[in-house]
Amino acid sequence: MTARQGEPYQCVVNHLLPDHISDAFVAPQPAAGDPAPSPAPLDSLATVLLGGLHRWDAQYFLHIAEHGYTHETTLAFFPGLPLMTTAGAVPLEATALLSRPVALLVSAVAVNALLSALAAQALLALSVRLLKDRRRARTAALLFCWSPATVFLAAPYSESLFACLGFTGMLFCETDRLWGAAAAFGFAAVTRSNGTLLIGFLVYNLLHKQVTMMLPKKTKENVLRPSLVWITLCGTGRLLQAAVLSLLALTAFVVYQLFAFVLFCTPGEDHYWDVGFLRYYRLRQLPNFMLAAPTVILVLYGAATYLHRWTLAVLQRPLDGAAVNMRLLPYTLHAAALTCFMVTCAHVQVTTRVLASSSPVLYWFAADLLHGPETKDGRTGDEDSRPEGDTARPRAMAAAVPSPSHQAVSRHSAGWPSPGTRAGTYVQLYFLGYAVLGTCLFSNGLPWT
Repeated sequence: MTARQGEPYQCVVNHLLPDHISDAFVAPQPAAGDPAPSPAPLDSLATVLLGGLHRWDAQYFLHIAEHGYTHETTLAFFPGLPLMTTAGAVPLEATALLSRPVALLVSAVAVNALLSALAAQALLALSVRLLKDRRRARTAALLFCWSPATVFLAAPYSESLFACLGFTGMLFCETDRLWGAAAAFGFAAVTRSNGTLLIGFLVYNLLHKQVTMMLPKKTKENVLRPSLVWITLCGTGRLLQAAVLSLLALTAFVVYQLFAFVLFCTPGEDHYWDVGFLRYYRLRQLPNFMLAAPTVILVLYGAATYLHRWTLAVLQRPLDGAAVNMRLLPYTLHAAALTCFMVTCAHVQVTTRVLASSSPVLYWFAADLLHGPETKDGRTGDEDSRPEGDTARPRAMAAAVPSPSHQAVSRHSAGWPSPGTRAGTYVQLYFLGYAVLGTCLFSNGLPWT
């Protein structure tokens, strides 16, 4: 269910099912005696069609877009999406067909529909480049479109913008457009706080290049053993470039943090959101841990298996003939670190949507499970599972998650691939089930991820 497909579905379920009255933030209405904004001709229609997306944190984002940061609780929401929403609402308001609050809602939904499509395109291009497997790359992009966090890609949340910026920046890193990557990561850092972690891709790219340049030609394809020697060999120029790029990517984030500090200077996040190390580990939060469990298990188990195989490759031990895609190391480390942080220091139920919009690894591991293991000749039975310009390729995630015997994937399947394993069937049910159920619950004000 893409963001565009989710909009009519949420409209239907929003009107079929009664809304749940929660204690979540609701944008303040005009006080008694204050003039209320005059309704515009299309306000009612737009509210009927999109009202189900104006829930939970969407209230915060649209309130910030309309009124700015009026209270310290709003500082938990970064200004990237509100700024784009406000800009998109200007031409809508100019038509006089929509009032300002409704124009902001329509603008946010339209912006996210566009951004989610661009994010899928960036993920597809990144996957083709790294996995060397068009079929798995297409499956990863399709999984993003039917993400467990689909409703958050459609609603006025920052997931679509962050995914678009993050995946685009990663693609720029892989194509050596580092200044573009720094700019993308910089905007990502002012969209969500975990955007600062993306700087690691810039640093890794520069250091990896420097070390590779200093290796003898015959050993450039070999795996490097981690060593302080290699760190000291990195050139001053590369380190300086990494520092400049990192500062560029951090500039917007630092400016926003200074703004928040000067405006309120209060531990609002600690007081209002009660986040901190292991603070969420309470019995009453068990349902939220269960909600996040599928994503956490998929990412951590896949990452552990990949890192185990990577370690074997570093130690130059036999790998049972399975290839390891060494270029996926920084992506796997990023996904594992982000998952561990979310599980220990944040509201655990948001782990699903944070990972779904931050890391392509979730979709790569899931695509591996859907397609199943390869045959000895490096193929899965898919006609499109061949790299460009080569007849042999490494497996996408190097058998990241081992699977039992399975039926071959149909060569003529369209859309969703036929699951190659039982685990693949579970992955398919998980993605589709969360997309449908999440949209239904969210649009009626019920708690979701």
